[in-house]
Amino acid sequence: MGDSSPLPATSFQDLSAVLSLLAADTVEEKLSTETSYDWERMSSVWSTFGLVGAVRFNLKVCAGIASSERAGVHLSGSGGYTSFQTAHALSYWRLGDEDPAPISGWRDVQNQILARMTSSSPAWARIRPFYIVFGYSQCPFDLSHFRCVLELLIPVVWSLLTTALTTLPFVLLTGKDPTMIQIAMLVLQAGTGLFAGALGPLLLHRCNSSGVAHLSDLPQTRANQGIVVKEGDHIMTSASRMETQIIWQTSQTTKGLRSGDFWWMRLLCGLNSVVILGAYICSYVCLSYTPLKYQYVWLAVQTAILLGRYVLWAKRPLLFPHRPRCLIYAVSSSIVEPLPVEISNDPLDNDAFPTLSQEVIDFAVASAGSKVLNKQIEGNWRVQRSSLLDLANAAPSDLVDTRHVTTLREHFPPTNDETLFVHRLPWSFVEEVYAAQGLILGLNPWALGGLYLGAVLAKPKIGSSSKLAETPPKPIRFLGLTTVHPFREHASRCTTPKCASRHPQFTKAGITREGYLISNLVDGSVEQFFETIEPDLVPLHDQFLTNIEQCRSTSRSNGPGYLEIHAATAGKNISRMKLQSDAWMHGKGGRMNLDFVEKAIMHAKNEKPCRG
Repeated sequence: MGDSSPLPATSFQDLSAVLSLLAADTVEEKLSTETSYDWERMSSVWSTFGLVGAVRFNLKVCAGIASSERAGVHLSGSGGYTSFQTAHALSYWRLGDEDPAPISGWRDVQNQILARMTSSSPAWARIRPFYIVFGYSQCPFDLSHFRCVLELLIPVVWSLLTTALTTLPFVLLTGKDPTMIQIAMLVLQAGTGLFAGALGPLLLHRCNSSGVAHLSDLPQTRANQGIVVKEGDHIMTSASRMETQIIWQTSQTTKGLRSGDFWWMRLLCGLNSVVILGAYICSYVCLSYTPLKYQYVWLAVQTAILLGRYVLWAKRPLLFPHRPRCLIYAVSSSIVEPLPVEISNDPLDNDAFPTLSQEVIDFAVASAGSKVLNKQIEGNWRVQRSSLLDLANAAPSDLVDTRHVTTLREHFPPTNDETLFVHRLPWSFVEEVYAAQGLILGLNPWALGGLYLGAVLAKPKIGSSSKLAETPPKPIRFLGLTTVHPFREHASRCTTPKCASRHPQFTKAGITREGYLISNLVDGSVEQFFETIEPDLVPLHDQFLTNIEQCRSTSRSNGPGYLEIHAATAGKNISRMKLQSDAWMHGKGGRMNLDFVEKAIMHAKNEKPCRG
């Protein structure tokens, strides 16, 4: 083939290696980042220099993004493509799922539309805002408008250009009579441009869930009811970031699948890795049989493409029209009408106190679960939704007001048609119950010798209600609060042989301050009076109640009473905000005033396509 070298010149090899390493990290980042434009992702394979980064990215997705990180591989911003836990991911819980682990999944929102949320008011500086995400709006897609036609055509043009830029420089390495290795090289280069440069990145980005529903998909009745959270919504609470996110969902979006977890996407990325590696190896094999002058012409062309690509990346021009998403959300201090900070001195009316709604309980369970996982706390999860739902419409909204503390001797034994139960109130749950009602409690009083606070409930016995169909079932009654310690505290102090012989029966039980036996430490029934507790345990119970009283008395308001209404775009960090002073509709049971959401949903359903 004329003047050729069995291997490329040493200087040629050195320069190629340097350029490849310099470009690899940037290429990988362009492919990984969700905020990259389509042409930026496709340009990752325009030059041979940097294909190592494309191989690394495709191998990460093929092996599993979370698995790759655990193996020590840096993700370069690709954590948003998986619902598994990664370094920057946060735990989102789906509201209303059953025990024991209602986990919606992990989400890294650094490069997603949810990262645009912010609060404009300085009043939120040292408290925990609630970001309530209603959905996003976007110009409808309609092929009768030229702008939408361009949205289909431009990616096709970029795909063809990518395939051409990836393949044409290698025509220099083929002669009039190309060998099999040269034909294979051209085919693999074309495959690199078409599949690894165009098809793979487009599908990975287009099929990824943003975790936010389109406003037009939301039922209009959702806003009419003024209810902030409903079953299926996603909840995220982070203690380190001091914020809570509530994301409205539809039946289509609540699963929130990520494209990097699809088996077919991982298979495609695996094939892309093989194609890129095959093209890379074949190109250097063909270079070894190419005349030196063509080697350096090829090097000059690749370097020119590399430099041109860097210039485009630096300028980041928006080279075709697109339809950016606009996020609609609000910032609030609570999800229901806030509780007063000060406890009333009026006598407690046990028949007229406001009660907890299922809305607040469901939120508190999901929020507590999310916060615990985001703290990376190991151990058993003790918040059971099925148990705590019995508090709905029975327990007081000011749940740890110590004026509700009662003694079981006042209620035991119960009536013939009722059974007494003591439901455990975990601190993580109680803290979120108050946060939902606009209060931040004081220091955690629960960390005291394994004691816990329990809600005493009187539940109707199964089959105890009248057999007449028209007789409604008897409601669950809240009788008060009590403190409980594990049975092991008694067992470790007991010296009576007769009593000790019965200990194996009660290993999972608890004992109240008055000595009543509770069958288990979650939602046990009151079994019997066991015996008076040991004298050294009495001060612990008393101190525990004092700590709870101090925790409630030192609570503070979670923020201003108004509602911030925001609109933020995904394309640019632009946010517009207005205030709504009448945040609560007192005539509708203290529900949040969501009239503006109803109007936004109506506008989204009737919106016309963008012109251009």
